[in-house]
This record gives sequence, structure tokens and C-alpha cells, in this order.
Amino acid sequence: GVSLMYCLLSLPRKSKVVWLRIDQKSVPKAVALCGMELVVCPTTRSPSGVVKSDLSWLSSYLAANASDVTAVISCTSCFAPREPDDVPAVAKMCTAGFCSSVSVPHIINNAYGLQSRRACSLINKAVAVGRVDLIVSSCDKNFLVPVGSAIVYGPDKDKVKKIQKQYPGRA
Repeated sequence: GVSLMYCLLSLPRKSKVVWLRIDQKSVPKAVALCGMELVVCPTTRSPSGVVKSDLSWLSSYLAANASDVTAVISCTSCFAPREPDDVPAVAKMCTAGFCSSVSVPHIINNAYGLQSRRACSLINKAVAVGRVDLIVSSCDKNFLVPVGSAIVYGPDKDKVKKIQKQYPGRA
């Protein structure tokens, strides 16, 4: 949660954060600590019971509100019946000219995903086709570190360095 907060604080501050919902409290807590409004993307359920983020809603929301959005936060690893987000599609939507003339920062919550080839592949594709600013992976979930910590990384080293400079620890 703290790493997500630092990611949000490193971006140009606007009033809202769009969250492609999973049942974890890290993102709502991070957004609240930043003093921003959390906008929850609705989910849809397929006839087979699979739950997905409603990407048509996200597209419409960004078309109407992109200039008020600090970031969109998507997720690569979820618990069933929720499916991981289509992060390449989200990355495309965050690119200027796709949903809006305004580009919107995209943070990927890759909490459990480092050990998943599928999650890593989705992230690589998202970086190739659209906008991905920062990615956060939990150390306790991926490396079995006994305390909560995270790795923040992304395709733009300057954005990662900005977070590194904010962090009060030894990073």
C-alpha cells in the first residue's frame, strides 16, 4: 500500500484515481492517504461466473474525465472468480488519442505476478502497446520475505528514480 501511495504521489496530482477493483485494501488506503477520490471501475460477470473489469465503462469514463484522473490502477493477479485485468487493453486506453486527447498514467499492481509467466507477458505487451508508468510487485508474496515490502519498476527510469528520491529508507 505504501509503495502504491508513493507511486501516486510521484505523478501529476489530480483529483481522482480509477481502480479496477480487486478485494484488497491496499489501493483504497493508498488513495485515501494521498487525499484523492477513489473511482471504482465496475465489474461484469460472464455466464460461467468469471468476473472481469468492465473495460467499456473504463473507456467511457476516461473519455469524459481523463483530465481529472491522476492514474488508472489495474491488476495482474486476482483471486477467483475475478480474472486478471487485460492490462494491454488498459494501457491502450490510457494513451492519448485512444479514449481522450489526454494521456492518463497507468500503474499496474502486480502483487503476486512475478512468478507468473502469463502476468509478466501481459505487462510486457502492455508496455509495448500503450502507456504503463509504474509497476508494483510485493516482495512478501513473490520472494517470501517475512515483512511487507515491494519493488517498484517501470519502463521509464526517471519515474522510478523520482519515487526512489521520495522514499525515506535506504532504497
